[in-house]
Amino acid sequence: MLAKLLWTMLPGAMGSIVALKFLGDELSFGQKLTSFFSGLACAVYVAPILLTWFSIEGERVIAGVEFLAGLFSMVTCRELFKEINHADILGALKRRYLGDKNDELN
Repeated sequence: MLAKLLWTMLPGAMGSIVALKFLGDELSFGQKLTSFFSGLACAVYVAPILLTWFSIEGERVIAGVEFLAGLFSMVTCRELFKEINHADILGALKRRYLGDKNDELN
């Protein structure tokens, strides 16, 4: 039972592993690990939705879609982490709700 579950997750995991090669060095190990598991989760949960939505059948095609879901979700995660790293989220929230000390209107 466990072997069958792991076998069905293999294409998505491989897509995530391939994408890890292209993530670059700017992400930490924890961010890469999170990206891997989010890519795997997208392959496990998003790929079946796409397969049903587009009425795709065939064992190899299904594995290919799962691989691509794992691969391309990693790109999305990479860009998301880049934006989070470069964004001043706490500063923006402070300026929004507490006001900017350098603003002459406050």
